[in-house]
Amino acid sequence: MITYVRPSEVRVPFSGLKVTPLRLTGAFVLVLVLALTGVLVARHSPGQARAADDGLRHTTVEVSAGHCGRGWTDPASGEQVFDLHNTSAGPAEVYLENPTSKAVYGEVEDIGPGTTRALTVRLGKGAYAFKCVPDDADAVTRPSVSARDAAVRRRRRSPSTT
Repeated sequence: MITYVRPSEVRVPFSGLKVTPLRLTGAFVLVLVLALTGVLVARHSPGQARAADDGLRHTTVEVSAGHCGRGWTDPASGEQVFDLHNTSAGPAEVYLENPTSKAVYGEVEDIGPGTTRALTVRLGKGAYAFKCVPDDADAVTRPSVSARDAAVRRRRRSPSTT
């Protein structure tokens, strides 16, 4: 028996179903979108879950020659996380330091362009300033801010893959 198939249809073997190329393309695109969504969620979930579940205050701080430290507008004492986001075109280093003595309370090196890395610190009474050191550029220090409370202790967070 010969089965005639119209050029706008494709027969699925062993099922007797007829599928149009448009439906076949739509199904392929849907599977591709779902697969990519799954990969992106799996890739970014650990950092987001840790940030949401750690119970610490998070502040996103911009890292660039033009806007070093932008985003830290409400200094507070206690343990907290600075999510350092590099908006420049090259890698950079960031230091949280005492603007007078230049004592370093926290540092993150090799923050790639467009990436975010976490810096966890415990802030106490004192003045603080972010210093950004982009590759192949001069260091830029943000104007200092003050927090009120006890001592400051440095604590480095393991490198992020973000």
